[in-house]
Parts: sequence; C-alpha cells; structure tokens
Amino acid sequence: MKNLVLTMLFASAISLASSLPVRAEESKGAEACIGDCRKCAERCEKTLEYFQSKGGKYLEPDKIRLLKDCIATCKLSAEFKSRNSEFQGKAASLCADVCHKCAAMCDELKDPQLKDCVDMCNTCASSCAAHGKTTGGAGGDCCSGHKRKSD
Repeated sequence: MKNLVLTMLFASAISLASSLPVRAEESKGAEACIGDCRKCAERCEKTLEYFQSKGGKYLEPDKIRLLKDCIATCKLSAEFKSRNSEFQGKAASLCADVCHKCAAMCDELKDPQLKDCVDMCNTCASSCAAHGKTTGGAGGDCCSGHKRKSD
C-alpha cells in the first residue's frame, strides 16, 4: 500500500512538473501583453494631450474618440489579463482591433511626433492579437483548457 501511494505521488509530481514550462510560457506571454497594454495606454494619453495642444485637424471628434477608445480598451485588456478574467480573450481581441485603427489614424497624419504612438499601438495590437487567440478571443470560451474555481 505504501508503495502504491508513493508511486501515485511520484506520478502526480512528474505530471505537474511537465506542465510547468507551458504555464510559465503562458504567464510570460500574459505579462508581456499586460505591459504592452499599459505602455500603450500611457502613450495614447500623451498623444491625446499632444492632439489637444495642436488643435485643428487633431481635434476632430473621430480622432479624439479613437484615442480615448484605445486608452480605455488597453486599460481594460490589461486589467482583465492581470486578474485572469474569463473575458480576457475577448478584451484582448477588441484591444488589438482598436490599437490597429489608432495606429493607422496616427500614421495617416504624417506627423513625426506620432511615431511612438504608431509603434506602441502596433506592438500592443500584435501582443493582444496573439494573446487573444490563445485565450479564446474569437468569441469562444476563453477559459477552455483552464480550470476555474467553479470547476
């Protein structure tokens, strides 16, 4: 009986250890995505201030609204990921879409001051698109494969 218990414990330990690198990689990807979202929100907040100081075409309602949407979705995506929300995949997919649009809008203005915003939005969009796919952002169950407390 003692040998059976030890064998089962050993098998469980091996099973757990073999899954740790995958979880560590998932965690690194999520942490990078959270960081990219936070940096993007900060960059877009600075860009919004820049737009307000420039005036003219920079203050068109669609441009201001898109910057504010980018800030909000980046913060939402980072928050959902940081607490492993079951909706993190959907938030990441939305964030990727908004960041792509924000980057394109800033790029179209052909203002060298907006290069950092374009670059950060593109980085965040790529990070969120990749993370959204791994966490079910296409509208599926973003927690499939992950145990929730209710399981």
